[in-house]
Amino acid sequence: MSEFYVYDCTNNKLILILKNNGRFNINGFSIKAGKGETEIATIEIGNNQEGILIEQEKEVTITQSVTNDFTFLEIIPYVEKNGEKLICSNARIRENIECLTGCKDSDGGINLYKKGFAYGKRMIIEDLVKKEDYCFTGNLYEAYCSGEYADDFPSNPCPTGYSCSNGVCVSS
Repeated sequence: MSEFYVYDCTNNKLILILKNNGRFNINGFSIKAGKGETEIATIEIGNNQEGILIEQEKEVTITQSVTNDFTFLEIIPYVEKNGEKLICSNARIRENIECLTGCKDSDGGINLYKKGFAYGKRMIIEDLVKKEDYCFTGNLYEAYCSGEYADDFPSNPCPTGYSCSNGVCVSS
């Protein structure tokens, strides 16, 4: 399992993008947040609340309003079998997190072969915005960070032998 997060303290918002890199489908997550070593809150995302099933190599984006300051997240995936929750303890992720400062790019900058987004200030208005990679008229518009700002720009068409599909250049 891989993850990417944005913790926007100013607007009390947590955005998680979780990808299932495992060998089987996942039915949900237990997401624990805390400060120091103390657990503050647990968010259950699963079939009972959200109706999600994350297949292998697929991802899900979760946006959650938060009211407490926290300094770590622990993400624990689970599968359901015969009505019982089976915890995937080897796939547990615990990460220290910080408030967003500047801009954050999920695919590490300009990357034509990986779909991503940039989360940062919008030019001129200066509120926070999420810009995603997308295709338009055969060109890839790549979201990226320019200092503290999230922006996008049209790249050239995808390289020879590739076409733009769902925000990424793929082999034709």
